[in-house]
Amino acid sequence: MRLIIVLLIFTWSFLSNSIADNKSNGKKIQELIDEGYLMISINHYESGYYHVVLEKKPVYRVIENQITEVSPTKILICKFNLKETICTHP
Repeated sequence: MRLIIVLLIFTWSFLSNSIADNKSNGKKIQELIDEGYLMISINHYESGYYHVVLEKKPVYRVIENQITEVSPTKILICKFNLKETICTHP
């Protein structure tokens, strides 16, 4: 029974990350930065790839004298080079 639970959890985490990958694969790092993401950390690896953590701050608006959060904080972990960008949501 424990093995089945562990396999289900592993499968769920694997599928959720693959779905997140498809959301931002078509965008380059510069396009994500233009959308408002900030680079928190960046690392270079020998294979020619960079690993970067991007964060987009939440957006707030004042509606009828109350502060309302329009969009929450978003974090992406990306691996990129000059040809491709692959991002996941942690």
